Amino acid sequence: MEPKKRRNTEAVERIASMGEFRVHRCRFFDYQPESIQCLAYSPEFKRLALSRSDASLEIWNVESNWFQEKVFPPQKGCSIEALLWSGSRLFSAGLHCELIEHDLLTGQIKCSAHSNCGPIWCMAMNNAQTQIAAGTEEGCVVLFDVLEMHVINSRLLDKAEGRILSIAWYEPENLIVTGGIDCIRVWSLKSGHAIQRLTLPRKERAKETIVWAIAITEYIISSMDFTIVSGDSSGKTCFWNGKQGTLMKAFESHRAAVLTLALTEGGTKAYSAGIDPAIAHFDLIAPHHKSNARMWVMTSKRVEHTHDVRALQIVNQELVSGGVDCALIVSSLKKKKLTKKNLEKVKKIASVPHRSLVHLAPGIDSVVLQYPTSIDIWRLGSTKSQSDKDSEILTLWSKSAKLLELNARDEEVIVCCTVSQCGRFIAYCDTTNLRIFSMTLVSVELPSDALDDPVSKQDDAPSPSVQVTRLRGLPSTILLACAMCFADNLLVTLTTCGRIQVISMTEGHVSVKHTVTVRDTGADPANMGLHLLNVCPKNNHIAFADHSGNVHLMDLLTTEVSSLPRRSSLATALAFHPENKVLLAVYADMKIFEYDYERSEYTEWSRKQNAFYHPWWLRNSVITQASYISRDKMMLRHEGFLFIIDTKQSRAGYVSALYYLHKHMYQFTHCHW
Repeated sequence: MEPKKRRNTEAVERIASMGEFRVHRCRFFDYQPESIQCLAYSPEFKRLALSRSDASLEIWNVESNWFQEKVFPPQKGCSIEALLWSGSRLFSAGLHCELIEHDLLTGQIKCSAHSNCGPIWCMAMNNAQTQIAAGTEEGCVVLFDVLEMHVINSRLLDKAEGRILSIAWYEPENLIVTGGIDCIRVWSLKSGHAIQRLTLPRKERAKETIVWAIAITEYIISSMDFTIVSGDSSGKTCFWNGKQGTLMKAFESHRAAVLTLALTEGGTKAYSAGIDPAIAHFDLIAPHHKSNARMWVMTSKRVEHTHDVRALQIVNQELVSGGVDCALIVSSLKKKKLTKKNLEKVKKIASVPHRSLVHLAPGIDSVVLQYPTSIDIWRLGSTKSQSDKDSEILTLWSKSAKLLELNARDEEVIVCCTVSQCGRFIAYCDTTNLRIFSMTLVSVELPSDALDDPVSKQDDAPSPSVQVTRLRGLPSTILLACAMCFADNLLVTLTTCGRIQVISMTEGHVSVKHTVTVRDTGADPANMGLHLLNVCPKNNHIAFADHSGNVHLMDLLTTEVSSLPRRSSLATALAFHPENKVLLAVYADMKIFEYDYERSEYTEWSRKQNAFYHPWWLRNSVITQASYISRDKMMLRHEGFLFIIDTKQSRAGYVSALYYLHKHMYQFTHCHW
């Protein structure tokens, strides 16, 4: 026992050398994520599109360790009931009766076409990606032609009774299959007529059976080709012979309605999910090894969600699912059952955005919290207590207090916000305007006899007041921003059109100092957006990253731009060294680089440490924030852990320690190199 005790003591001593932190428990941030509504994957573009119940859109980079690349706010008056890709073009449709193409650079509507037949519930695209079939409220299948710069409503098939709620395209015979109320219809694109009707039984005479999901198998065993898979409101997943119009097999796979289906590329595996947390798995197998016949069987159920599952999508060799619990679940298709041995095969991506919604103003001990249509400013609590024990709760001497709430005009959705370090300025950008405010904190003096009393005796103590003045007369050349940061009297923004703007605020006068365009000539237009920004006010430099794997540095005085060596993986976090001209860049593949931009080379520590991988680096979520806490120590954060790296330690002296603050749900990992 003695050697183990000695090792533990050494570990504690090394951890103590990392420094002491006071953790503020900010329980006043009431962040409410939205449930996942639709999923769509582009194999060519390697991106997953995700829509939420508020009609916001997210673009996830699959190859960069599932990094949330872009978040687009909802369009006014629009809903999203269906999503699909055509290469690198993204289309959506909903109850606003229009098919919309989204500009992946700005997030705005690129073009649209009206259905002329009411709200659109579902969409499907042909293999050539030249036509989109949409099912509508009025029972019509509307065909849209996808042209180079726009889409047009080109044709209507015959009108059917009731709504069309699900749709699939069967390319080999130029057929479209739709699901609606009590039936499935097969349509001929050549004639425009319904050539077959498959009737579903009702569980109760007065209760309709609604077909919420349709999928079709292609290019498998000839006798099993054109198998229609349906999911309905009775909780059944059914397999139909599309050529003969007969039911082959029906499974009561769910306790309530089946809302979504997914088929593997070969058409031999199917997945269904709906109004329960389970995901049912079906296989096409032979009854025995000598038989040439095939039959569908339900082989397993996965329960990886806590609430209803609304969307399923096959991405490479993984099944992606999302629903009411707001989390994105990525599970391997290689394992049928979830056991302790293959737990690592399941990746749960939390609903917290990869871009921070929390911004600090250390000069006034305050924090800015971003909500969809408002911004809150809170003063943090403080204490005079000291303790040598880890995880001890210290007595507050002043409570946290809400200083200000800024509401966006006309309830516009706030895209990004920031506050200056000194707390003098605050800015935000919504979907229509960028606004800048000057802020003055007026402190309230407490009576002398209250200065030594803890917060328990100061419940009625007045909070500081805040005076806010909007800076008016902003020039029309100011562009909408997707990220922003203050550097003294300068506001630096990354614009939605892929530019950098430097805005000057001098004696209440606002002007655009610089507008810089950085183009990567070898990049796809859809990859030209910018997604990270960090400012170093000491030497007038900013760092920003794009969606092509580049990290750029720009001098705010000369607007001269330099770049780090390009990598195939996206940068996910940036930080400037507090003293030296060094930039810390963390990438989605968990590589960490320190770049000396005065010498235009990587630092010696950076060159050495990237030859060695810490076991924690192999975790399944990206690092989204980085900062230096001292000259030789950096802090990295991802969804569940904080890493503190001491660059002075050699690899030979590596020690790892993990401890938990159980009641506060914090986990800290200290890594010595």
